[in-house]
Amino acid sequence: FTLPSLQGGEVSLAALRGRNVVLVFPRVQYGADRWCTICNYGYAELAELEAAQNLRRATNAEIVFVVPFGREVAQRWIDATPGALAKIRGFKNPEQKDDKSLAFAEKAKRHLPLDLDPAKGARGLPFPILLDADHAVTSGLDLYRTEWGGAKAEQLVPAVMVLDAAGVVRYKHVAQASTWDRPSGREIVNVLRSVAAADGDATEAA
Repeated sequence: FTLPSLQGGEVSLAALRGRNVVLVFPRVQYGADRWCTICNYGYAELAELEAAQNLRRATNAEIVFVVPFGREVAQRWIDATPGALAKIRGFKNPEQKDDKSLAFAEKAKRHLPLDLDPAKGARGLPFPILLDADHAVTSGLDLYRTEWGGAKAEQLVPAVMVLDAAGVVRYKHVAQASTWDRPSGREIVNVLRSVAAADGDATEAA
């Protein structure tokens, strides 16, 4: 597929052949101005790991986010990142110390382990955000929904796919009922490094 990018121009999956590709499908929102905090974290988490480890160069990869919206909604979602990261910090460090708040804090720490600086936001948008406004790609992958996770709204079932340099899907995770059901950035990085290492072995064998 070929889709326009929020950052400008178009991105073609075919043009990325020869590189490993991580495709991230974030939920984005679950109602008008109800942004998926965990999805904001997911973009910022990978951006933080990219800045620290130079992931794309080290693994011959591109990381691409695909959203089922046009430019305006996608921009508003990404603009919500600093607030989302601040909210997550609050989840992890609740003012109230009751059992429910502390249990939720432990869940947040387990699923969202990095302490990301809200001031850094999405770190300048290092990864293309592709706009699938007519849902052709996301519907074709059976990820686009108008009702999911208890919310009636346009949204995606959160998913991650990793393709190797030949375009073969080597990893796929599709969330089941909750946005909490997502691979961590570190898990994605480990998969990507494994795929890149296998590609290197295959190249040497050839």
